[in-house]
Amino acid sequence: MLVVIGQSNAGNHGHPPARAGVNAYALSAQGLHRLVDPLPGSSGTGGSPWSRWAALRQLADPGQQVVVASIAQGSSQVVDWINVGAHSQRLPALHAQLKRQGLSVDALVWHQGETEAWGGDDPKAYAAHLGAWLASVRRLGIQAPIFVCQTSRDGQGVVNPAIRAAQASVWDARAGIYAGADTDSLGAAFRSDGVHFNDKGLEAFAAMVERAMDQPSDTRAISLEDLRRP
Repeated sequence: MLVVIGQSNAGNHGHPPARAGVNAYALSAQGLHRLVDPLPGSSGTGGSPWSRWAALRQLADPGQQVVVASIAQGSSQVVDWINVGAHSQRLPALHAQLKRQGLSVDALVWHQGETEAWGGDDPKAYAAHLGAWLASVRRLGIQAPIFVCQTSRDGQGVVNPAIRAAQASVWDARAGIYAGADTDSLGAAFRSDGVHFNDKGLEAFAAMVERAMDQPSDTRAISLEDLRRP
């Protein structure tokens, strides 16, 4: 079971939609459904990286059942996911649903930060809020590895080094918190509107997440350049 949290590029804002193969499912409030974009629980009506990621996971392990629960919300800030934020109860509610259905979390992916990067927010505050979210995950009793991505690129291709550093500052293998995908490495050729991913970008994002999970590290995120190496 993969749980995905973040903003639009972790949701259903890519193009085009896709579907995973057999034995791949998305979780909604009503239960399990075939893993077909758009995934229930996330904003957007287009494609996601997670249908592509599920296909990669099953290619590596044929016959494996894959379940994805995505609760990513476009334009959300990290503060929306902690304390009394707008989305702060979404993960606790999801976790309660999983326990009722006898499902457990195998990994979480956090892909969020563009809102703060574009708004010029305080990177120290971002790091503190992200740390608070990570602590809230552990307080729920979820001990699965968490993969924190690096994402800060705006529509003009400008990245925010301070937000990237804040995201990297929480990586700690001892705490089960690892580097995820470096989607800042995906330029205009991987985007449909300068921000959201096209088919090529969704495929690359999925491959970077799969590589990060296969080779956990707390020193550097998986970039496009890593995918080009054997």
